Amino acid sequence: MIVAGWALGIAALVALVFGPVLGARAIGLDDPTLIVANPLVQQPSVAAVLRVFTEVLRPTVMNAYYMPLSMASLALDAAWGGSGTNLVPFHVTNLALHLIAVVLLFLSLRRLTGSTIAAAFAALAYGVHPVMVEAVASAGERKTVLATALAFASLYAALGEGARARVAAWLLYVLALLAKPSVLMLPIVFVILEAWPLRRASRAALVAWWPFALTAAVAAFVSSRSVAATWEFGSPPPLEPGTLALKAIWLFGFYARQVLWPVGLSTVYAPPAPFTLANPAVLLGVGAAIALAGLAWLMRWRAPAFGVGLLVSAVLLAPTFGILRFSPVIAYDRYLHLPLAGLALALAFGLARVRRSSLMIAACVVVIAAEAVAARQALVPWGDTVALWRRAVAVAPTVAPSHNGLGAALDERGDTAGAIASYERAITVDPGYGDGYYNLGRARLRAGAAAEALPLLERATRLAPGSGSAALELGLCLNTLGRTREAVGTLRRALELRMPERLVASPLGAALFMSGEPREGLVWMRRAVVVSEEPLARIFLAQALGDDPAARSEVDALLADALRRAPQSVPVLNEVAWWHATAPDARDRDTTLALELSGRAVERTGGTDPTVLDTRAAAEAAAGRFEAAIATATRARSLAGEDTTLANGLARRLTEYRAHRPYRRGTSAR
Repeated sequence: MIVAGWALGIAALVALVFGPVLGARAIGLDDPTLIVANPLVQQPSVAAVLRVFTEVLRPTVMNAYYMPLSMASLALDAAWGGSGTNLVPFHVTNLALHLIAVVLLFLSLRRLTGSTIAAAFAALAYGVHPVMVEAVASAGERKTVLATALAFASLYAALGEGARARVAAWLLYVLALLAKPSVLMLPIVFVILEAWPLRRASRAALVAWWPFALTAAVAAFVSSRSVAATWEFGSPPPLEPGTLALKAIWLFGFYARQVLWPVGLSTVYAPPAPFTLANPAVLLGVGAAIALAGLAWLMRWRAPAFGVGLLVSAVLLAPTFGILRFSPVIAYDRYLHLPLAGLALALAFGLARVRRSSLMIAACVVVIAAEAVAARQALVPWGDTVALWRRAVAVAPTVAPSHNGLGAALDERGDTAGAIASYERAITVDPGYGDGYYNLGRARLRAGAAAEALPLLERATRLAPGSGSAALELGLCLNTLGRTREAVGTLRRALELRMPERLVASPLGAALFMSGEPREGLVWMRRAVVVSEEPLARIFLAQALGDDPAARSEVDALLADALRRAPQSVPVLNEVAWWHATAPDARDRDTTLALELSGRAVERTGGTDPTVLDTRAAAEAAAGRFEAAIATATRARSLAGEDTTLANGLARRLTEYRAHRPYRRGTSAR
């Protein structure tokens, strides 16, 4: 009961410090891929979860490693109401898993040291440390907190004796690997602890760990194959052992600084440039790492826990060093979530050796209180996505992903100009940064500048030949520019790159239809209506069916369905109004509805969208209100700017309105 009381008290204190995370609304680095735009999380189902577990070497839910347990956990939260706009269920689970991990660490340290108070203080120091914030506050970091909780459960079981304890530890280790393969090195930690402090290492004891070694080898193979199969950016750069070793040593010094002086924390950190020993920043980090290793060696007899703790941390950090080959981001706080346990181990043994006194307890309380205050401060930027990425830009202005993240946040907020400026800064900082070209091209395409978007998206596909998203956006851009034959090939390529049919079917159908293959185009458009909830897919199919009397009932049903699904969507309002205002057959025209819908579209756009005003003018002319139509179309033409296609169309329609004739479309919508 006493131990349970300590465990509950520790969990309560950590929960008190991290409580604000439940209100965090910021979208972190991996959150768009794992939550916001993830089909499994958007539409969770048992079948989808089962598919995630069976896609071992080529996962489709994200371009990375095999982590089905984490994805299933996210899907479960989504089934409880979690989404990109409601992150609370994800944060509740993340915080709960962090509390479980802290309690399990406390129990493990108590079993190792025999001291409840020392284990409690060490576990608390681990649990409230500011570097924990990213793993807990980022909804998509479920993989990290889940894997850590399972790893600590495996550790606690491994500290027991007998075959049952070993089997339990192995099963929990397998589950941890299914959450995130970064726990790969955990069996080595078990072997280290067998040698010290358990002092039960022997050849027989080491042989008994063979199931863990075999499992780790299988997990390493699966991870390397799944990353290679889903890697978007061509072949990974060649491994340079010397550079990688230098960075690994520097990183250990960098992380030591983050732990001892957690100031200026961020989601992104800039690597020192140039990354050579001639750079004082690199030399300082390497020197710090070497100094720590030297100190551990000198203290190996008097305080072996210090060296063992450093070794455990280094071993657990090792799987994260591989990312340095191909990422401009050199370090993440979340990588410390599991490895920090090594330093907690050293702290627990250090406290256990010190004679218990009021001074020692006071010092521990001061340190933990300082950590708690720093953690609260580190949580502040997570309240808002833009604030989070502005912080990243301030900390790492020379790293392209920080500017890209800020651009995405501004884009989501509707600040297109700010987003474009941030994307431009990203590709200026790193001219080889594919995501920057993709997002900049996408933003320009959405802003109506398809000609400017084209070279950007072409560059994005060259830099990321395995990116289905880049291929899709390039296909949409080619469609917009009327280069439909090229669009067909590009969109087919997007399908080959595992882009969901629900995103590709409609634009592919439109491209086929416009490039002279209407039969196959209609097949894909009908497929889009089946696999997609997108209202515009219904409208595009209705437009493709045209004014064929035989398809009248189907067209009416498609338009009504689109309007029902998105009654406030400007594109939907605009297209349905245009259809009913310009229909050549009187039986298809509904002037009253066209006026109502176009009026709502104008209101929602503030009368500044020339395409919406074009539709409004057509509806007014259809109702015989020609003077109003002339005024509206004239304003639309003045707003058309460099869109010559729209401007020329408006000029032709103005001629009709001045002759008191309504505009009647042919077989196409515009």
